[in-house]
Amino acid sequence: KRGETYNVSDNPLSFRYSKYSHFPFHETFANSSSFSPIDTAGSHSFYPTVVDNRQVGEIVLNAGEVFDVISTAATLPVYNYTVYLEITYKTESNIDVGLKMSTGQYPNTVHQIGGIYESEGEWKTIYFDLSSVLMGYHYTGGYSTSANIVLTGSGKNTSAPTHFYIDNIKIVYQPSA
Repeated sequence: KRGETYNVSDNPLSFRYSKYSHFPFHETFANSSSFSPIDTAGSHSFYPTVVDNRQVGEIVLNAGEVFDVISTAATLPVYNYTVYLEITYKTESNIDVGLKMSTGQYPNTVHQIGGIYESEGEWKTIYFDLSSVLMGYHYTGGYSTSANIVLTGSGKNTSAPTHFYIDNIKIVYQPSA
């Protein structure tokens, strides 16, 4: 009702994939990672480990250290589909999320799509709508484009290391309603 406060924790949302959903990229960190450092001088990337009985990818940074990783490429539809990025995470600092794509005007450019904020010890899931990013830049190549997920973060200025955990990251698309 108007003027009332609605808490998601009081009424958890649920989401089910339709039978028409496609998963062109799905990383579970079961054995290895499909992310690699962008800066070849840096060696920070996700490595598989178990946290809270979950198989996750982890990056640990000290103060002043950064990570800048890129996924393997996925082919995404540009028209007539709803496309989004789903990330389940637990992090002690912020992560910037981008999508690297090529357009006629911007070849091999990382487009910032949002951010993940410190989760205060909780596992959270966030969804980023990629449809507007894909449609907002007129891609060469017709009805699909190749894209990479880019994640960037930095260690806090504390004596304790900063932990970043990703449990699951996937791109999902389905026909627009």
